[in-house]
Amino acid sequence: MDKFMLYLLTAGKKALADGGVTDEVMAEFDKTKCGVLIGSAMGGMKVFYDAIEALRISYKKMNPFCVPFATTNMGSAMLAMDLGWMGPNYSISTACATSNFCILNSANHIIKGEADVMLCGGSDAVIIPIGLGGFVACRALSQRNNDPTKASRPWDTNRDGFVMGEGAGVLLLEELEHAKKRGATIYAEFLGGSFTCDAYHMTEPHPDGAGVILCIERALASAGISKEQKKK
Repeated sequence: MDKFMLYLLTAGKKALADGGVTDEVMAEFDKTKCGVLIGSAMGGMKVFYDAIEALRISYKKMNPFCVPFATTNMGSAMLAMDLGWMGPNYSISTACATSNFCILNSANHIIKGEADVMLCGGSDAVIIPIGLGGFVACRALSQRNNDPTKASRPWDTNRDGFVMGEGAGVLLLEELEHAKKRGATIYAEFLGGSFTCDAYHMTEPHPDGAGVILCIERALASAGISKEQKKK
C-alpha cells in the first residue's frame, strides 16, 4: 500500500478506539449504515511514481496494484473492507480543504438518514522527490533552511512558505441518539455547515473575504442560527 493508505487505516482505527467502539459495540452496529469518507489531496503518489520508474525497464516490473492504490478513494475502500462497513464510501480531493469537505459531506449523509456512523477526514503522504520538487517548483515551500525550527510560521509577517508534512486526521461522526444510546463520549455536536468558492485565484483568498463571509452566513443558516444570536 501507499503510505497515505497506511496513515488513513491507522488514524481510522484510532478514531474508533477513541470513540469507544470496541468489537462488542461494533457487533451492534448496522454496518449497512456505517460509512467511510476519508479524502486525499494527492492520493498514492509514491505508488504511481514507483510505477513510472519501473516502466522505464518494462511494464512487467510494475506493481500490479499501482492503479488502484494510486487512486484517492482506495484508502476509504480498504478501511471499509477491513471493518465490513457497507454505507457511503468514497473520497474527495480538494487540495487543502479536502478534510473539511469530507467532514461536511459525512455529516450530510447522517442528516439525510443514509448513515448512522461515518469515519471522515483526510490523509496525505507526498514527501518524495516528485512531491517536494513540485512544491519547490511553484515556490510554495519555506527557504529558511538555515533556521529550520522557525521555518513554519503561518501567521508571521516574515513567512516565506510552508513546511511539508505527512499524516492523517480522522473523526468519528455519529447520529446523536445513536451515540447517546451506547453511552459514547460526545466532544461536540454538529449543527450545520456550507460549501462556497471564492472564484478568485488559485491560492489567494478574495481580498474582501466574500467567499468566507458567504460560507459563514450559509453555515449559520444551515444550523438555524441567526447572525445576531449569541451563545450564553
